[in-house]
Amino acid sequence: ALDDKEKDFLKSYNVKQAMLWCVHENSGISTEADLLMSTLKKILQFYQHGTLPSFLEPKRNLIFKMSKNRQLEEAKNIITDILKNVTSHLDKIKEVQAKNREGVEEVRDFLSPVAP
Repeated sequence: ALDDKEKDFLKSYNVKQAMLWCVHENSGISTEADLLMSTLKKILQFYQHGTLPSFLEPKRNLIFKMSKNRQLEEAKNIITDILKNVTSHLDKIKEVQAKNREGVEEVRDFLSPVAP
């Protein structure tokens, strides 16, 4: 659902770290949608400040190289665009997940006569 450039700025480890910070700072998050939006906004905030602290080692900046390589402006633009178009991104993700489920079902159907 995301292109390679978007994936560069949303590395899973960094997203997980931002999510930890969100949950730590806001215990009122009650839905997956709230968590997603809060996490994306938190990532944007970290990019705006030029630092994404590790949750367990807050002095460690996880986006130091991005900051040093002057990639944060582009990252902020991409995250802002994702926030503005989150519904279409989620629709793409759901489509891919549905295709993956279909593939798994096909394999199961194919292998079921072989299984004891």
